[in-house]
Amino acid sequence: MATFAFYILEFPAGGTGTAVSHTANELIAAGHQVIIYTARHCTDQYPKGYERLFQVVIVPTMDPDTDENLDFLCQHIRENHVAALVVVAMHFYRIKVIKQNTSCKIVYALHGCPFYEAKDFSLNWKHWYDRWLHNGMKETLPIYRNTIDAADRYVVLCEDYAKMLVRKMRLSKANAQKLRVVPNGIETTAVPSLNKEKIIIFVGRLSLADKRPMRMAEIWRLIYQRLPDWRFVIVGDGPEKENLEQYICQHHIERMVFAGFTNDTVSFYQKASIICLTSQYEGWPLCLAEGQAYGVVPIAFDCTAGIRDIISPSKENGVLVPSYNCKAFADKLYRMATDAKWLARMRENVVKKAKSYTMSRNSEGYRKVLEELISD
Repeated sequence: MATFAFYILEFPAGGTGTAVSHTANELIAAGHQVIIYTARHCTDQYPKGYERLFQVVIVPTMDPDTDENLDFLCQHIRENHVAALVVVAMHFYRIKVIKQNTSCKIVYALHGCPFYEAKDFSLNWKHWYDRWLHNGMKETLPIYRNTIDAADRYVVLCEDYAKMLVRKMRLSKANAQKLRVVPNGIETTAVPSLNKEKIIIFVGRLSLADKRPMRMAEIWRLIYQRLPDWRFVIVGDGPEKENLEQYICQHHIERMVFAGFTNDTVSFYQKASIICLTSQYEGWPLCLAEGQAYGVVPIAFDCTAGIRDIISPSKENGVLVPSYNCKAFADKLYRMATDAKWLARMRENVVKKAKSYTMSRNSEGYRKVLEELISD
């Protein structure tokens, strides 16, 4: 059996870290050895009762491209006979150095939607689309080309993301053949409570570029007075919390409360009726899938293929809203909260759909990719 490694800057933070930790344990169960390389080991973020079977190794710097970091990785990879390294959700410009100095195969795992960086470049630009098209993509494409040229395999979350890469990058046949689709998964042992309270939740990091949490406050401000029996609970923490608190206070918005960061999201999923996501972009948001497993009906902007994969068909497994239209989002959310029969019907549907999101589909996908590589 082989030794495989994953390289992720912060671990096991967020949905990406959760997916990696489960995949690592499944690979070990299949007889392989697994090493996790990380710059920041967030030991307080393992799920309650989680059994860690893999080795965690701290790399010297947060920047993966420093000489110190690369020397450390190459030496450790050689000493431990790592057959393949999965680089997870970060830009690693000097990834070729590892290939030149070790016999290790490289897999790059894109855990977001392709070209999300272009949206970051244009964060404060009023002509968002034009700048994304002309400037953002101009700066982003070379980053992707460098990675896909260096990698032996390039993993994305859904088929539409693979098609987007081929189309936007005009990939050669050789590079297109490196693409593999490995969907995310969740623990599907949830026992949902269908006796829900009148609670709307957000679960995730309060960060500006991707999550855009201020939109939640703007949306809730439009409808909270018409929903006197409902509460909006924000489960998570992050740099935008202070701005969000100021906005809520400034506009005297009622029944929007902060629960803070917690490892026990299940208790919120069990009570909540609706989960909201107002992100600018997402890969394949675990919070929506996890919510569905517990009977929480999602509503989100239709901004990426990963979100569509979870919610489609809209109005049956949740609600998709035209991207970034907060008024339309508020109208749909109000209808969900006031149409009990429709919400109950969707609740039954999402519980059934979530059973297809098995963690094994993710771990099995990576096992196939890695074993395929070392057998070449």
